[in-house]
Amino acid sequence: MLTNLLRKIAILLLCSTALLATNVFAEAEENVESFAKYIELQPNQAKTIKNHMIWRTHKTCEVRIEENEAVELAFQALQKRIVVNGIIIDEGYATSLIVRPGDKIELELNSRARLGITNHGQHVVNLRC
Repeated sequence: MLTNLLRKIAILLLCSTALLATNVFAEAEENVESFAKYIELQPNQAKTIKNHMIWRTHKTCEVRIEENEAVELAFQALQKRIVVNGIIIDEGYATSLIVRPGDKIELELNSRARLGITNHGQHVVNLRC
């Protein structure tokens, strides 16, 4: 009787660990980042940002560009809803912003949301959040 109880507890712990670990191993895609402090965007290259948290995340990011030029950044809601500078973007939709060095971008991602950002400029853009 005691061995059956221990076996059930062991199975419960194993299943719980497997369930919690699935999120860790699920991100095998290239070019996917967490919603981090620094986001580097290469020219004409898309990057996917994911909010791994189970709650909504809000960050203010400062634009840094090597050259003092305006750059177009495209923002696409790949999964769930996102908000960019107060503009609500539902899943599957996109918007673009023209940004300059020193501009601030307000980003809000729902839990488990995925944001695609594409730098349509000729220079590397860094977002410091």
